Amino acid sequence: MAGNMFITKVMLVLALIVSQEIESSTEVSSISDRQQQNKRRHCPAGYMHYGKSCYLLTPEVVKWTEAYVYCQSFGSHLVYIETASEQKHIDSFLKFVKLLSAGRIRKYWTGGIDRVSKGRWFWAPDGKPVNFTNWAPRKPDSGVQDCIALYGNGQWDDDTCESARNFICEVELD
Repeated sequence: MAGNMFITKVMLVLALIVSQEIESSTEVSSISDRQQQNKRRHCPAGYMHYGKSCYLLTPEVVKWTEAYVYCQSFGSHLVYIETASEQKHIDSFLKFVKLLSAGRIRKYWTGGIDRVSKGRWFWAPDGKPVNFTNWAPRKPDSGVQDCIALYGNGQWDDDTCESARNFICEVELD
């Protein structure tokens, strides 16, 4: 009988612990859901805010497809530059980064591609046409250069998607 009482007490304690963990798990789940909703109202850690978007300039140097997947895996996309004021803001950010990197010239992947139809540029993955442009002189040029990269000065280059570049991710805010 004493043995049964001990087992009953142990079972009650275990039931209490399990129910507390379930409550705790539910709390964490609802906090996580709220954080997901807030992500759209606030920039994620490490992102820079401008207008209705947040930007992350990454130190990684990868091919366009790898940059695309990286941004997607963090709930963002490669940057879309859709206005002159957005371009100006990114230009100033790139100039600041250039100063920090001792003037080293870099290129940065954007979401712009023309792989589907040569010369018809659009933003991946949304498929929005590229209406605003800031091409460097004599760009875009012909060849297998199907991805838009930014020079450190903000001008655009049609680049070979297999080249390794830094890249910029963007998250739109609600």
